[in-house]
Amino acid sequence: MLAGLGGLLGGGVAWRRGARTMASLGRGLSRRLWTVSARLLLPLLRVLAPGHLARLAATALGRGEHDLARRAATLASARDPCALEPLCALLALAPARGAASRDAVLALFLARCPASGAALHLQASRLAGESGDYASAHAHCLRGLDCAADAGELLALRTQRAYLAGDSGEVRNVLEEVETAVQGGASLAVETLLGAARLAEEAGHIDRARALLELAAGRSAAHPRALDRRLLLDARHLPLDELRAELAGYLARGGRYADAARPLAVFLAYYQDRDDARVLALAAAAPPGVRAVRVHAALAHARRGERRQALAALAGAGAQACAELAAARAEVCRMTADAAGQVAALNAWNARHAVAPVRALAAAGDLRLPVAAAAVAPEPESPLVSVIMPVYKAGPLLDMAVASLLAQSYAKLEVLLLDDASPDDTAERLARWQVADARVRLLRMPRNGGPYLAKNAALVECTGELIAFADSDDWNHPQRIARQVRMLAERPDAEAVCVRYVRVDADGHIIFRRTAVKTAWQTLLLRRRALAALGFFMPLRAGADTELVERIQARFGAAAVLVDPAVTLLAQYQASTLTGGGALAMTWRPVGGARQAHHLAFRRWHRRQLALGGSLYVPHPLPAPPYPVPQVLRV
Repeated sequence: MLAGLGGLLGGGVAWRRGARTMASLGRGLSRRLWTVSARLLLPLLRVLAPGHLARLAATALGRGEHDLARRAATLASARDPCALEPLCALLALAPARGAASRDAVLALFLARCPASGAALHLQASRLAGESGDYASAHAHCLRGLDCAADAGELLALRTQRAYLAGDSGEVRNVLEEVETAVQGGASLAVETLLGAARLAEEAGHIDRARALLELAAGRSAAHPRALDRRLLLDARHLPLDELRAELAGYLARGGRYADAARPLAVFLAYYQDRDDARVLALAAAAPPGVRAVRVHAALAHARRGERRQALAALAGAGAQACAELAAARAEVCRMTADAAGQVAALNAWNARHAVAPVRALAAAGDLRLPVAAAAVAPEPESPLVSVIMPVYKAGPLLDMAVASLLAQSYAKLEVLLLDDASPDDTAERLARWQVADARVRLLRMPRNGGPYLAKNAALVECTGELIAFADSDDWNHPQRIARQVRMLAERPDAEAVCVRYVRVDADGHIIFRRTAVKTAWQTLLLRRRALAALGFFMPLRAGADTELVERIQARFGAAAVLVDPAVTLLAQYQASTLTGGGALAMTWRPVGGARQAHHLAFRRWHRRQLALGGSLYVPHPLPAPPYPVPQVLRV
């Protein structure tokens, strides 16, 4: 690298080329090497190529290097106090210190550079929207529209307003204007193209969204988000053969296109084609430290019986420990006939968080359900926690699921078991639990209406200050509830806590779908005050857990929902469940179809209500959903 710096300093043309490279390079260098090089070059940029400081600031901001971005933007702003790019970068750095700080910075910039008012209000609107403050985002958007004079700025602000609160007619008009501008050769800002692509996807115009993202990705190497979003859209919506051809084209283009497409190509080779040789070839070409690629290389080695190479691949996945690497190590052990190693790998991760170890009950010694945990001491018991479990057609794991709740170290529980009008002996099986433990209450639905109508009925009946949920085929670690209660007690500003989980199949293998460790939205534990503010679940067949969690985040901020970093839930993978098979099945591809349509619809409803001062309260019973719900999800 020192020789390279000498070369850069040796000539003006070489220096400018090197400065441009460092200012815009996003994927070609490892994160650490890029950061070290950029920090070394920053003083030289200030003297020899100050015009590139703004680009470096934007690139550093996109890579999450906030200190470097702030230093570069500050230097660029000192050189040209009204240069828009460094001002926007500095404004983007302000929200980390709170909205009041952001508004104070914005007021300072507006006073200094009144001619940039529209662009600065647009940036403030985008930042507020990203943080979930949709009311402020809408207000800034309207202020920007009041002072916009440039046609590009006006279209960008209208795109933002359509995203926040526009009706379908406004969205259609904006998309047509963006398309006309692009066809006319207008050079729209990348952020405008990204915003228009987001509108197009929500409106169901997938081909238009893909075209806009392709245009944005080709416009600037400093915007890897455009390329990543294009690939996400492709993975979600394209037929498999078209996706395969698209990925092949990106890999052939090389550079950042190949780096962006490689993880998705690895997923396709591993899950769809089961082509381990292809997985390993793709991994060999990947930059070091791309975790998803290394994890799947390890799984491919393990599937071939190559344990040593699998563990070596995990060692190259990054020095920072994480639950996903622990799960990968566990599954490598299970795939190479080391059942004890599988359990030990999961326990090693949980030990970092003071979680008692799991013990296998199966003769094979692996994680197949049911499992047990080491004895744990009782926890302080205040306040009362109501735990709600809906049940329909009790399966073989029902008794395990109920027993795991009653064995919680936090014993001050009220466990409400909801029989959703099962046609079999479910009610009788649940009644036995009510007799066995005074904390259990059995409720029966008059007709089958799905898990969320059942949960809503229990919410009316429960008495706890805190309310939690559990599924009837999951194993809950005995410390699950206690940890959730403690996390809420330590964060009085938070409203809810979820836990993380892995799915295991009947043979004890950990299920990977791109990742293995996921947040279990169905384990939500929340304060009663959150329900008082937001009401009940949407009465759907599936997906209402996700909607309620995001409704809490929309209303109270992303930090209002905490996630326990330990793995305190094990779920059984079954092909017959909603996630395992059928139209709503979850696969290695990103969520699509009816689930994705539902996500887009309820997020649009959240934004509009908050932007325009409306309410997110959902009553029970609910006469009709406040947003379009796909037919397959309706009760």
